[in-house]
Amino acid sequence: MSITRWRPGHGLDRWDTFGSDMGRLKADVDRLFSDFAFPGWGLGEKETVPSAELSDLGEQFSLKLEVPGMKPEDLEIKVSENSVSISGERKSESESEEGGIVRSEFHYGKFSRLIPLPSTVKSEEVSAVYTDGILTLTLPKLEKETQKVVKVNVKAKS
Repeated sequence: MSITRWRPGHGLDRWDTFGSDMGRLKADVDRLFSDFAFPGWGLGEKETVPSAELSDLGEQFSLKLEVPGMKPEDLEIKVSENSVSISGERKSESESEEGGIVRSEFHYGKFSRLIPLPSTVKSEEVSAVYTDGILTLTLPKLEKETQKVVKVNVKAKS
């Protein structure tokens, strides 16, 4: 059995050419309109969502996100018992140069990401550290209550 790499916009079934053909057609049309409006700029603007890595470390989760070029004060983190919401904005620094900017591949703007957690965490005890463009959250797990089995007596009603 062969392993098929999943690619967004393409089906998993290697015999399903319709899904991949439609994905390629959409990409070609997007590129056509983008090149017409902004020649040489690729696919135009697209929202940048930081890549994430969630690890289960036993008594806690470790969540890492790539947010290079951000400042800690530009990030907003909200934690519930079952999810982490991270949003922020990478602000563009505008410098006026003679001749202007010819091409920029930097992504500026707002982003937002909601990451569901596999089990409940102690939201009050979450900590976050930002180092070298990586935001690391430590999310202590909430201890599960052991399920109690209780015997219920049934009484006959007369």
